[in-house]
Amino acid sequence: MDGLIIKPKWLGMILDGRKDMEIRGQICRRTGKTIYLLESGTQTARATAVIYMSYQILTEDTWQLYRARHCVEIDFSAVPYSKVYGWCLGSVKAIEPFRYEHPRGAVICGRDVEKRRIE
Repeated sequence: MDGLIIKPKWLGMILDGRKDMEIRGQICRRTGKTIYLLESGTQTARATAVIYMSYQILTEDTWQLYRARHCVEIDFSAVPYSKVYGWCLGSVKAIEPFRYEHPRGAVICGRDVEKRRIE
């Protein structure tokens, strides 16, 4: 199973149920699949989730409309992506955290996280 790398601040908000959308610069190719939620900088899997939808956010109005879901407090014009996509998360389940060997160069997703598990 693959994993989505998320900074600790945002992962905490997802696990608390306050955030259910991740903002990314590309469309999600794992829609409908269960993935691990990986804590950036720690090489630790913390939860599982399903990315049930991914769509492009085209306007400031749409950005503002979904602010409560993505929780990002910057203006749409300041988002560091040329195209902005919302990745909608569902079925989030905390797991017993485990460490994994982080793939070199991975910044969005880690592939085959279970196979890289460190015991």
